[in-house]
Amino acid sequence: MFLYTEPLPNHILTQNKDDYSFQTKEESKYFKEHVHKSKQFFKEYTNSIRGNALIIGPGHMRDLPRKHIAQQFSELTFIDIDDHGIKQWQKEFPQKKTNVWIEDFTQIQGNIIREVDSIKALSLSDLLLKIAEVYNRHSSQKFSDNLPQTTYDFISAAVILSQVNTNLQHHYFSIIGQTTLEHIFHEGTTLEQMALKTLESSYEKLALKIQIDLISWMHSRLNKDGTLLLTMTPLVYQDQYTPNSTSLEYSEKAVLIDLVSLQNELPKYFVSIDKPSIWKWNLTPPSQENNWIHRYFKVQARILKKR
Repeated sequence: MFLYTEPLPNHILTQNKDDYSFQTKEESKYFKEHVHKSKQFFKEYTNSIRGNALIIGPGHMRDLPRKHIAQQFSELTFIDIDDHGIKQWQKEFPQKKTNVWIEDFTQIQGNIIREVDSIKALSLSDLLLKIAEVYNRHSSQKFSDNLPQTTYDFISAAVILSQVNTNLQHHYFSIIGQTTLEHIFHEGTTLEQMALKTLESSYEKLALKIQIDLISWMHSRLNKDGTLLLTMTPLVYQDQYTPNSTSLEYSEKAVLIDLVSLQNELPKYFVSIDKPSIWKWNLTPPSQENNWIHRYFKVQARILKKR
């Protein structure tokens, strides 16, 4: 069964498809260890779980043990913002009972992006403040769940909390422009810099609100004693190297998840079965093409039981 409800706008889906294509063609050889660790973690902690499963954000399923999943669960539901990987699954396992939702799983990202796209602004600072207004308004709204009222024995949520930040940030970056944002940060007027700080604060508040809503939603969709496999990338690291060398000049990191706040929320809904498993997810290594920058994530994987 394919259920198409309220997907993200086409330009966001196109960007997502392009990102996947780049990762598949250019970056896949660099994060083989991440793929191996993800599959290993999934298998280890689901060997004793049966019943029906919800896989949120499977993407192209490179980091999922597909055969194990098909054998382990009696019924599967996939939810993602596009169906590229899911169509491949159905070719590979045509007899497996599978439900599919092509859906903005946050329920509000699509609406937020459309509202921001429709903004009319008189100046750059006016644009920044109006985007912040949209973010603040949605931060105070109650989570609205229009998805089918089904519960599961197991839910897998791989890096979807980080994806919330990525989608929102990439969108306002695309509207304002990375160069313009850097100019404001370093040389903008006082009003522009204040507006940018207001936008960043509202964006962080909104992202955290959506992430907490998703944790609460996953809890509500698990059966009694149900299990959640939650994989997060709280930080993305960026190492700058001296050209044509292995000499590290400096390192930076950007927050994708307010881990302290989330760690305060998780115990309200779940009990940890084991300590988190942590590994490195490498992206393209430093080269002339990417200005000798190496980016990577630190992945944190958890297995949780419903309270």
